[in-house]
Amino acid sequence: MNLIVNKVLQYMKPEEWSEVEMMKMKLGLQVLIHDFVMIGFILVLAGYLEIFTEAVILFTGYGLLKVTAGGIHFKKSLLCLLSTSTFIVMGTFVAEHIELAFYQILCMYLVCMAVLWIVAPQGTQNNPISQEKYDRLKRDTMIISYTYLLITIYEYMTEVKISYFLLVAIVFETISLLPGRLLCRERKNI
Repeated sequence: MNLIVNKVLQYMKPEEWSEVEMMKMKLGLQVLIHDFVMIGFILVLAGYLEIFTEAVILFTGYGLLKVTAGGIHFKKSLLCLLSTSTFIVMGTFVAEHIELAFYQILCMYLVCMAVLWIVAPQGTQNNPISQEKYDRLKRDTMIISYTYLLITIYEYMTEVKISYFLLVAIVFETISLLPGRLLCRERKNI
């Protein structure tokens, strides 16, 4: 990946940048390339498994929440790729085969939203969240969650078959926040 990043940087007039600007640009390009490769791999896998459209819906729903709420992050790219790929494939399977009563769906949404209200957003050790961003990210997380709930209620009221993709996305994102919360508590007790 460094080879690609260095080639791209050569075309961007790096001689005009300070060392700090160069490091920021290098890191940004590495993250961008990593994300494109990961998303591309997951979507190619989904296409191969013939679940492309469903995977896009689930990946988008989960991704929107992940950006605002944070959650578990792996230090190794391979672990991130494997866990996200597994979630998308298994989550698509679950969303297509689950049947719940509407009150169960509402309860799951309300529990997830309560947990998100308490534990989201979460930063990482390398990327902590400032108080200024914290309030905005918490608000955005709750707006997205509420929107998912409203979409599900709309589907129920219009007697359209309820899509479980957004429910699976919010449940998984909620679960992914719990290890960070538990680690934070353990550090405070030390």
